[in-house]
Parts: sequence; C-alpha cells; structure tokens
Amino acid sequence: MLILIRLMRQWLRISFVIFIILNSAIASARVTYSQLAVGGANFNIAGALDSVASGTMNAAQTTLITAINSAPNQQALNVDMQKLLPSINSAEKNIGALNDGLSKVETRLAALRNDESATYKTGFNAGDISINSSMWIAPMGSITYQAAKGDNFGYKAKSIGFISGFDAMADCANLVGVGFAMTGTRLTDFSNRNATTNTHRYHALLYGTRLLENNYSIDWLVTASYNKNKGQRLINISGSDLSVKSQYGTYNFALKVVQSKSFDFFESYRFTPLTSIQYGYAHQNPYSETGGAAFKFQGQKKNIVTLGVGSKFNFPIDAWRVVGMRELRAVVTYDVLNAKNVTKANFVFGSDTFVLIDPPTRLALKVGAGFTFELAKQLQLQFAYDFEMRHGFTDHTGLIKVKYVF
Repeated sequence: MLILIRLMRQWLRISFVIFIILNSAIASARVTYSQLAVGGANFNIAGALDSVASGTMNAAQTTLITAINSAPNQQALNVDMQKLLPSINSAEKNIGALNDGLSKVETRLAALRNDESATYKTGFNAGDISINSSMWIAPMGSITYQAAKGDNFGYKAKSIGFISGFDAMADCANLVGVGFAMTGTRLTDFSNRNATTNTHRYHALLYGTRLLENNYSIDWLVTASYNKNKGQRLINISGSDLSVKSQYGTYNFALKVVQSKSFDFFESYRFTPLTSIQYGYAHQNPYSETGGAAFKFQGQKKNIVTLGVGSKFNFPIDAWRVVGMRELRAVVTYDVLNAKNVTKANFVFGSDTFVLIDPPTRLALKVGAGFTFELAKQLQLQFAYDFEMRHGFTDHTGLIKVKYVF
C-alpha cells in the first residue's frame, strides 16, 4: 500500500509538470492579430490589439476584443481592423486650404501692378475686381483626391469658402493689404467610407508688393489660420457599435515671397517668369476621441519649405462676346523640407502606442486659366480653373460667377 501511494504521488508530480509544459506550448502557439494582419496599417493596429488581449481586460476592452474575435476568417478580420484605423488626413488638407488663400492673394497683387492695364488682370478669379478698387471679395472652391500611400488609404474632399481684402498704395512703389477668409471642407477617408471630418477655417492675411525697375517685382504674403475639426467614424463590427467622435483645433502659418519679371510684346501681350519660396508650419495639440474604439492622439508639429518656378502668359482674344483670355499659367513646386507625417496614438481604454506613417509627395505641377464672357452691357459671366497634380493626388479648383460691372 505504501508503495502504491508513493507511485501515485510521483505520477501526480509528473502530470503537473506535463500540464505546465503543454499549457505553455499552447500559449506560445496561439495566433496573434499581428500574425494575421495584412498591410502595414493593419499590422500597426494589430499590435495595439495584441497588447490589449494579452493582459487583464476591462469591460470596454472585452467588448472590442470579443467583436474582433467574431470574424469568421482572416479576410474578415482584416476588414474589421481596417475599420478601426484613425482619420489622419485633415492636417494635409488644412495646409492645402492655406495655400489656396495665398494663391488668391497673389492674384490680387498681380492685378495691381502700377504699369498694368485692365488687359493684364489675371489669376484664379481673373477680372473679378477693378484694378483701381481697394476692397475685393471672391469665392473659393475645390475638389481633392488623394490615392493610397504609406499607411494612408487616401481620401476625397470637397471645399468651399470666400476671401476678401482691403489694400492701398503705401507709396509710389509699395502696396500693402490685409485680408480675411472663411473656408469649409468635408473629407471622407478611404480606410472607412463612413469616416468623415468636417473642418471650418478662419484665415487672416497680410500681403504686399514692391515694384522695381525694368518690370521686376517682389510679392510677400503672410497668412495664419485656425481650423475647427469635427470628425466621426461609424464602426460596426459583428453587431457591436464601436463608433467614435472627435473635436479638436489645429493651427497653420505660412510665409511666401515671389519674385517676377514681366516682358511685354505686341502691345498687349505679356510673359512673366517667376520664382518663389514658401515656409509653412502646422500645429496640432494632443486630443482624444470618444466612443467604443476611441483613440488618444499625440500632438504633431510640421515644418515645410517649398521652392517654385513657373510663368504666366497674358493675351487678349478679339472674338464675339469674349472680353479676353486673361491668363494661362503653370508652376512647378518642390518641397525641399517636408518630413513624413507621423501619427502616434493608442486606445483610450488602454493599449500600446501604434504609429502610422504617411510619406509626403514633394513634387507638384500647377496649371490654370481664367477668362470672361460678356452676356450683355455691364453683365459678364466669369470662369476660372486651376489644377494641381502630385503623384496619386489631384486638386481641381474652379469658379463660375456672374459679374455686374459699374
């Protein structure tokens, strides 16, 4: 009997060791979300999910992990993880809106050269104000598309707004002015077609030009904006509503200098080569979303330096009811300083931090034209169009306006 008891004890010890070994082997063999993730963005999200699932979970974490684990296969799991991706494109679009404002003010400066007649009124909204006017107002609108790049699935956006200003000659060679603009954008992320961000912006502008000898001129422009961003991501995974909302503010600043020289020929034709340099700054404070799969985002700062070279060609058209083709223009720009957009975030309810990287597209081509039709005496219909292209990116900016001339 004593021998039997000793054998049973020995067997229990061996069984316990075998249990520990098997349990450890099973745990180490468990498939992680990172192993099933397809694509860099999903892999980064999966790392955060692994950190949640490996620890003791609270109620919110349990709800998320249970929903994710309900995916019937790897493909469905990746679809669900993609729904969780945050919106990371509002900052880029805010910088674009700031550039649109600078372009509009450049138009005003181009129309106010002392040695230009009405033939040379040019730009985004060609001919929309008298060259002798000191107050002006103009609409702005654009449609933007960005294809996938890096961890960014891309986006589409529609914007609309207006810009106005007041300017005057400080002396015979210098003009200075101030301006104000309001713009709004609705942006939809391609990572989740139910993820949208609405942005309202308030811009302040200070600008001027100095006229030099031999048709040289130097324009300078300073602008800053405050952007109110309000977003939502509708997320439904296996019947669980994990939708989130966000509301946060961002700031932008830009300074631009343009040097140009005009060549006149055939009495009313003008060709103007130009070069430019621009500095831009973007700032975003840390903020947190609210909702089932909410993220907490770290703050971001970004500096951009852009060089540009291009030209403008102005010429009249003597045709029925056509007042004149005000301008054809083309500019090539390159960002000599523009670091990768790095988004760092973690789940509000607790997780490891993950990183999403969006590489910038530095080279851009911008072309445009503006012209006016005379519908009746003192009544004109104006058209203007500008197009910007980068690798995987397009932006169409246009205007249709009825104008009464007095």
